[in-house]
Amino acid sequence: MPQWLEYPIKTRLDWEREVMPRLNPKSPARYPLWWDDYVRWVRDRDYPLGISAGSYYGWIRNWMGIERLSRLIYEDPELIKEIADYIADFVIETIRRAVEEIDLDFAIMWEDMAMKTGPLIFPRKFKELMVPACKKKY
Repeated sequence: MPQWLEYPIKTRLDWEREVMPRLNPKSPARYPLWWDDYVRWVRDRDYPLGISAGSYYGWIRNWMGIERLSRLIYEDPELIKEIADYIADFVIETIRRAVEEIDLDFAIMWEDMAMKTGPLIFPRKFKELMVPACKKKY
């Protein structure tokens, strides 16, 4: 897992003012200038092609650290739900162009939420706070 001297999200204000504005799915930097060439290049491929569809627990953990996330799951669950929901909207909107322009074979999501001794989040809490965002439809 990434380690930082200081995580970017310590409070709700950090999320709203510092991190959320950087997650602009409409930013022209989300797709390379040569995107149209890439679409043509993969059109007649003979191999599977997929896309990353993000992470919920993993991204939030990377932004605020395990301790803070673990605490906020109980102290401010609405913030965690809000961030997970925003991630879902961000991912859906960011990959929309790729999904519409390329015949993709799969999407992959990842979660790194366990250690060799067990989960870092109770499954019930993951289901309550993050699964609704995971189920959002394109």
